[in-house]
Amino acid sequence: MHSRRQAFATLAALFASTTSAQNDEAYASGALGPGPYTTFVSSPATPPLWNHVLPINETIKSQLMSGLVFIGPRGTDTHQAAPYIYNQTGELVWDGGVDGYTQTMAYSVQEYQNKPVLAIWQGQFNAGGYGFGYNLLLNQSYQVVGNVTTDLAGLAADIHEFQITANDTALLSAYNTTSMDLTPYGGPAEGYILDGLFQEVDIASGKGLFTWKSLDHVDPAECYVNPGNTGTDALAWDYFHINSVEKDFRGNYLISSRHCHAAYYIDGANGEILWRLGGKNSTFTGAGSEFYFQHDVRFHSSNNSQISIFDNGATSWETSEATARGLLINLDYSNLTATLATEAIPLYNLTVAKSQGNVQIQENGNMMIGWGQMPWLGEHNPAGTPLWAAQFGVGDVQAYRAHRTVWRGYPNTMPSLAIANGSSVGYASWNGATEVATYELLGSNDASAVVSLSNTSAVGRFETNFTIPSTTRYSYYQVRALDAGSEPLGYSEFVSSTNGTTAQPAASQTPAVGAANATTASSSMGTAMATDPASTGRPASSSSKVAGSMWAVIALVATASWQLQ
Repeated sequence: MHSRRQAFATLAALFASTTSAQNDEAYASGALGPGPYTTFVSSPATPPLWNHVLPINETIKSQLMSGLVFIGPRGTDTHQAAPYIYNQTGELVWDGGVDGYTQTMAYSVQEYQNKPVLAIWQGQFNAGGYGFGYNLLLNQSYQVVGNVTTDLAGLAADIHEFQITANDTALLSAYNTTSMDLTPYGGPAEGYILDGLFQEVDIASGKGLFTWKSLDHVDPAECYVNPGNTGTDALAWDYFHINSVEKDFRGNYLISSRHCHAAYYIDGANGEILWRLGGKNSTFTGAGSEFYFQHDVRFHSSNNSQISIFDNGATSWETSEATARGLLINLDYSNLTATLATEAIPLYNLTVAKSQGNVQIQENGNMMIGWGQMPWLGEHNPAGTPLWAAQFGVGDVQAYRAHRTVWRGYPNTMPSLAIANGSSVGYASWNGATEVATYELLGSNDASAVVSLSNTSAVGRFETNFTIPSTTRYSYYQVRALDAGSEPLGYSEFVSSTNGTTAQPAASQTPAVGAANATTASSSMGTAMATDPASTGRPASSSSKVAGSMWAVIALVATASWQLQ
């Protein structure tokens, strides 16, 4: 059952016209609960509610790149931990929880076989800060077309990284518990240590092409943590903690070691370390080489002369800086110097981020930043000046990374329509659909022949409400989703206006014109996953959840009202 504060948050969100707030003091103070979320009439979606603490005006809007925002909120105060897609204003586009996905870390839009895909990690979280799972690839119809993990015996893909290369291979991190004499490092003679690994895997075949192990190249004395303070499992010492991997144009790898406070550049032929940035044995000198417990290390120039880093500045047992930072660093390979080019700090909430976080450098140079354990995301211009910022929780709500990417979604489901018995108002939504411009309301007396009644704009909204004309009442109603060119994208079920029963669209209503525009990735593994949802490790989506959502919401309001007494 909802707590008193959660019930208030639910009601406040339910009657709001959008899924985001603007400088809401009640939200920021926690009066709406630690994890405010939104509910809808036509959908079971329950996305975290945004509060824009630095709102976007017309001037700022012109400085932003186009695209949608991808985050995976999680934490004990998150109502539904799952991958989500929002638009720039914080309006929901896709709720992955509705489609059966659970909490995720590595989550982003990538490209596979020259087509955009959603890459989503799913699996088991370990209390020590790593995981054991697999990575799914979803096409633009949100169908699974790939499932990737390591090919290492007894190991699976970790939560921290999943990057697809230009050669359609995947970069995955993994953790392996290894027995080791830890007395040189203050531990037991018969101890255990976590070997930080990454592997490059061919997506189509699942075959590992290259494997790198931290213990083969980095002595534990090079890092900054002691046995016993790196997680709840004292038997396994996480000395290295690998949390990002990427491959460059030379075929070499750039990795991040959080517990060594360092980035390592790895030879793609033999695994040897070519240089270090940060940590005890940095190859580079200069103020730009100083960062602590970092995440998300990436190259950002054609010759690898610039690098971005999310500098956490702390972990759960140690604080090294006053605040987390987004960094852009210039590397001079001739003089072996590192120079700080840009520093972005959260002026609205100066504090460290004890875990997670990322920096995405966009095409216009802006820095999209997810602040990790702090439930904040926002954007800074190339000089580091904040442009906008929003919070998506107050308590234990967090997200591993935040990205902005162009994405067009054409779900293979139907739009959802909800009408309460005898009501004059209807509600329509379509989870994941990005191209709907208008919902056309249709009336019918036999769930076959239809009459067009009205058109309502759906631009910028997840759920669209409209008035049922009172002049002529029909036995059934239906909505047709139209794109900006008034082409039909899909039809909802027919919904009875008297008893809430439903009927399938007519045979002549060929839905999903837009589905022809949705790209699919072809591989033997992808085809198997798309046709056998059970093999993906997630439940198949069910339209029955939507069919009963109207009554679930009514019950929710009644329950929440009682709890507010």
